[in-house]
Amino acid sequence: MHGKNLENVEMRNARGPRLLALLGLLCLSGAASAVTYSYTGASYNVAAGTYDLAMRVEGQFSVASQLPPLTPSTDISAQVTDYSFTDGVQTLTPANSKILAFFVTTGTGGNPIHWGIAIWATPVTTMVGGPVAGINVDSTFIDAAAFTDAPCAFTGGPGGECSSISDLEGGTNYGRNRSRRGTWTCDACVTPGVPPARVWAEAGDAPSFPDSVAQITRGQAALTAITGATNVASGDLRDAYCVRVTDPLRFLATTDPATDPAATSQFDSRLFLLRPDGAPRLANANVGALGATLTGVTTDGAGFALEQHGEYMLVVGGAPDEPLDAADVGLFDSIDATTLVLGPNSPPAGRFDHWEGGTPASGAYTVILNGAEPCQGDLDAVFANLGGPERACLGDDAGGFSCRDVGAGTTQAVDVALGFINGDRHLDGVFPVDDLNRNRVCLGNGAGGFTCSDVGPEFESTKGVALGFVDGDQILDAVFANQERDGGSRENRVCLGDGSGGFPLCDDVSAEDNQTFGVALGFLDGDSNLDAVFANSDTSDRACLGDGMGGFSSCAEVSAENTTSFAV
Repeated sequence: MHGKNLENVEMRNARGPRLLALLGLLCLSGAASAVTYSYTGASYNVAAGTYDLAMRVEGQFSVASQLPPLTPSTDISAQVTDYSFTDGVQTLTPANSKILAFFVTTGTGGNPIHWGIAIWATPVTTMVGGPVAGINVDSTFIDAAAFTDAPCAFTGGPGGECSSISDLEGGTNYGRNRSRRGTWTCDACVTPGVPPARVWAEAGDAPSFPDSVAQITRGQAALTAITGATNVASGDLRDAYCVRVTDPLRFLATTDPATDPAATSQFDSRLFLLRPDGAPRLANANVGALGATLTGVTTDGAGFALEQHGEYMLVVGGAPDEPLDAADVGLFDSIDATTLVLGPNSPPAGRFDHWEGGTPASGAYTVILNGAEPCQGDLDAVFANLGGPERACLGDDAGGFSCRDVGAGTTQAVDVALGFINGDRHLDGVFPVDDLNRNRVCLGNGAGGFTCSDVGPEFESTKGVALGFVDGDQILDAVFANQERDGGSRENRVCLGDGSGGFPLCDDVSAEDNQTFGVALGFLDGDSNLDAVFANSDTSDRACLGDGMGGFSSCAEVSAENTTSFAV
């Protein structure tokens, strides 16, 4: 629940429909009986009338079952079975009040880590300027507010009820703390099972981004933590790590112990998530606290959510770091003045170019992660063999391999592309097959074995393949580089994945047919749609811009030269 602040509840409720799609996540129970969450706020640092500085907001709410961990910001009003909040003057319960909003984001243990709650005494006035009594607590703006006569600003609620209030100081009785967040406890909560973990300790000195490429994290299990340190005295200004996001909506990275007790930061840290090409995705400075937190769904009210699985750069920086593009435009709005998790600027800035803000704070840190894994496991190898069966060779982590055939009927392959094709998180392979045969897709079982089938009914003479998210649905698609053969037309092809290992919808990339031997996918023109570059052996190499819906347009020569290109 995020917007201008909790005094404008109507603005916040307007965002509800975008978040209700996530409501089903909260039906995934971690316990079998009702669970109560208790809140303790900080004492007021501003008070007037019947309120004094010794008072605070305290209370609790109950739900039928434990909130699942790492749930993005979601309105759980319909699932709250009981509540009681007191502010030192009034106590609000279902008998004398109503919920206007109840948004929570949960951390790794299921406790709220961000919240936006508005509970008002009933009956609610229907007059602009009429008095409103209630309790509003909002972690995003570090605001706990209580009031008994705040003036109504707008009557847009049911039956003409007040839906937003003016600033509290417009009334005569109020208490507020805008400098310290409250805390939540849940005595009956069950700690969820933890999958096998991989803690990555900074290897030597991680690159002081952007002076070099991000440090590659390695390992087989889920990546749950990164430990390291920056040191401005030695020129180590910030650290960058390659992480693979496996669950975008539940992604979390935090150095804030208020979000996860295992997180640490000895300095005013800031976290940034960028695509490998420098395009901005997430940022958080958590102004007023040492630690920072990134979540897959932003809390700035813009509705941005991390969409694509895959590799990203996680950058650990320090205040006052702010990333800029080549035109000195900030990649994220107002990072120096907010606790919000930010998405990219709108309209978007360019890709990362340099930092602004002077010398950053530095020190030791522990980043706690969810929804991520190392960029590189213990490496295996898959071979495309033109003269025999394709082979998978499993690494033993000591430089040796043990090899086996990939699958029956998969021969004459000239290339291979690997990726997560059918959603089971086991690497799969697509093999382009030469000599007018059908291309093959082979689904991995996670133990080095594969089950193979034809990509489609067409007989092709394919020389290369690349996998990527071509149509924006987070299911891998395949783009094939085809060679004109025996006078027949062989256009390059794009085949859209169905998420279960098939590619039922194939179409020509363009009407051109060339002697194409290679293809690569990437972001060429600054939008978020994958584009393609084709290596041709009889004419100029071509670049085709993706439309984000599975098609390509605006194919043009990379240069005017005729080339004999075999790879790109």
